[in-house]
Order: sequence, then C-alpha cells, then structure tokens
Amino acid sequence: MLRILMLTATFFTSGQTVHVINLVRGLRRRGHEVDLMITHPGTMEPTTHPYARELQQLGVRVQVIPRYAVVADRVPLPRQKYDLVHAQSSWSFEHARRIASRLGIPLVITCHGLGLEQQPYRPALAAAASLICVGPRIAQSLPSFRKKAVVIGNGVDLELFRPGVRERELTILYAGRVDRWKRAGVLALCQAVEQMPKDVRFWVASNRRLPSQRAQHLGWVTDVHRYMARAHVVVGTGRAIREGLAAGAACLVLGREYHGPVTPEYVGKTRFPDFSGLGGHQGEPTPAALYRDLMQLYRDRSWLQELMAFGRRYATLHLGLDAMVAATIDVYRDAIASHERK
Repeated sequence: MLRILMLTATFFTSGQTVHVINLVRGLRRRGHEVDLMITHPGTMEPTTHPYARELQQLGVRVQVIPRYAVVADRVPLPRQKYDLVHAQSSWSFEHARRIASRLGIPLVITCHGLGLEQQPYRPALAAAASLICVGPRIAQSLPSFRKKAVVIGNGVDLELFRPGVRERELTILYAGRVDRWKRAGVLALCQAVEQMPKDVRFWVASNRRLPSQRAQHLGWVTDVHRYMARAHVVVGTGRAIREGLAAGAACLVLGREYHGPVTPEYVGKTRFPDFSGLGGHQGEPTPAALYRDLMQLYRDRSWLQELMAFGRRYATLHLGLDAMVAATIDVYRDAIASHERK
C-alpha cells in the first residue's frame, strides 16, 4: 500500500479536475491511501464541493492551504507519513516541491498542458523524479526534462461511462470548456446545428452558454456520463472524446481545428490517440464541414451505429482507467525506488 499526498489548485471546471478525481478513485480502489491538498481555492468552499464530498466518502482527506508556496514549509499535513507527493496543477508545483523536500520523499508532477517550461516552474520540474505527461505533445514541449517525461494518457472509468438507452431523436452533445481558443469552433457548431432538421436535439455541457436557439444548456455537470450514455453524437476534445467513445457515442473532434469523426482510420494514424483538435493545420472550423458530417450521421444510421459500436470497443481496449492507474503506480514505485537508492 502506498501513501500519496496529491496537490491541485482547486476544482476547476476542466478535464484536469476530472483526471484528478478519476485517478484518486482508481488508486483507492486498489487500496492505496490518498489525501488531497487544495492550494488556490475559488469562490466555492472546496471542502463542500460535490467532488470533495465524493472523495471524502472514499476516505480521502481534503485540506485547503494558503496559496503562498512558502507556507508549505510548515503547514500541518493531513497525515504524518507519506511515500510520495504528486502535483497536478502548475499553481501547486512549488507547494509540492517544498512539501516533498520537507518530508524527504520523492515528487511526481503531472503536466496537463503546454508552456510549462518557464522559470517559475523549473525548480519543481527539476526536483521531480518523474513528469507524467497526458500526451506526447506535452512531453515534446519540455525539452530540458525529456529524459524524465513519461506519457500516460487520460483514462476513462469504463463502468461509469458506458452505453445506455439512447434518446428517440438524434441527440448531439457538446461537452467541454469553451475558451478563446475553442470559441470559433463552438460558434461554427451552433451554426451547423441551426441548419439541421427540427427533430435533432442539441445538449451543451459546458462552463458557458452557447449562442444557439437549439441548445439545451446543462451547465458544467459532474454526472456527464448520464448524458453521454443517452446521446448519439459527442463533440469536443481530449477527455470528452475519450468519455464519449467509452459511452458508445459517435465522436467529432472539435477544438481550435475540426478533425472530423473518430473512425478506425483516424485512430490508426498515430500510436497515441490524439483528440486535442490541434496540429492538423486544417484552419478554423467551418459550419459547412460540421454540417456535412452531422447530416451524414443523421441520414446514414448504419454508419452512425458502426461508429458508436467502434467507439466502445476502442475505449475498452485502449482508454480504460485501470490502465492509467496501473501505469501511474509504476511511476510511483520507480520514483520511490530511485529515491531510496540515493
């Protein structure tokens, strides 16, 4: 059994937070002790957040500490002994580095985004025994630390995300954050849906309301699996696509660029499944391209069913949470063994 102290900034409305919750859930299932420290709480008290309540039911202690990293040198910890510190948010890197140094135990960092090789983060990145990168693009963005980078993709809880009883009408679900990079894509999606037949339903599970008369806004829901199980098509990037595939939906990758439906040919192009909506050099998404693919799914229900069945098969083989947790535990054990040899 391992004792892990995990740090993150707060419960953002983001895939990063879902990653943390899923990893903790998977570690607890395997009997490891995990506690979570929040370094940058938002307006909502983190310890009463639905995510925190779920973790507390799993036996995880959730503690808030001040955002100034220097307090990590003396702040009381949830437990007296840990085997390893794991930082999930760049805002928490320095807190984690100081706590790991104070306890004399190894530090592991997960890198969730690009642009982390900056001076404020370098001390923590240098001190870490290993850097888990959720995709190869992130690992490549850390040239100074490439030797300690390990790529472990986001895992999906296949028991939680699974096919359910679908809606009678064709239902499209957009799931994910909307930021300035994704705005052009979601606007194009809204315009495409406006042109579709009136019996098509359009759900939006996001941090923002979309400018669409057709949209049913769900907000940022912590039970998005219930909607994915009922939708026929999931649109988004990254984790949302992985979850949509696990739920047996046909998936369209829409980020800064539009990469189209996830097909066997799509995932066969690279060794690592890239659902980022980046790097295809296809330019900004257009309503015409989205309308074309959505209408093909609407008209050709056999193709729709093929993609839905393929998605679940692919997720079962390649995207499961158990594999992500097992790979993470391997990183933990290697970091501990390396630290003990020093």
